[in-house]
Amino acid sequence: MKIYRIIVIILSIAVGIGSNVWVYLTSPVVKPTITGAITSESYQTLKDYAFEFATNGDTEPREGIIVTSNFTEETLTIKVDEEIYGIEAIFPISKFERKIENGILSYVAIIDYNNVTYLEHTVIESPYKYIIAMIALAIMSAILVYMVLYVAVYGMKKILKGEYSQ
Repeated sequence: MKIYRIIVIILSIAVGIGSNVWVYLTSPVVKPTITGAITSESYQTLKDYAFEFATNGDTEPREGIIVTSNFTEETLTIKVDEEIYGIEAIFPISKFERKIENGILSYVAIIDYNNVTYLEHTVIESPYKYIIAMIALAIMSAILVYMVLYVAVYGMKKILKGEYSQ
């Protein structure tokens, strides 16, 4: 095998692997997956915040946290979301009444704070899926770089030898 082909192969492998590792490790979704930054304590913080929000409507908003609530006759649902993970707290309502006095509609509801259900969600997958995808993309980009470099080197060699014709 000629020396330029070995250089092109090594260079394409290095560029393919290096670029994909850089892209994956700087990604805001992949980084917490591989480092394990999202723990049960992270979810517990969101659960506590949802419970505080349900019991006290005057809770001050926190930076980076989005809170949405939905009130129906059966449940009070509060969604607390961070950038890539969150929880949904479902509080059952045991008694619900509508009252109309002097043309003003009011609701009386008893929320059961002891039987809350929490659902955790995240937009990230298993680290193994990201590692497999990273390997596959590194191989594909290494092949692409190899093809571009090999054609460039091979074409330049032909041009320099005068074998290139139109």
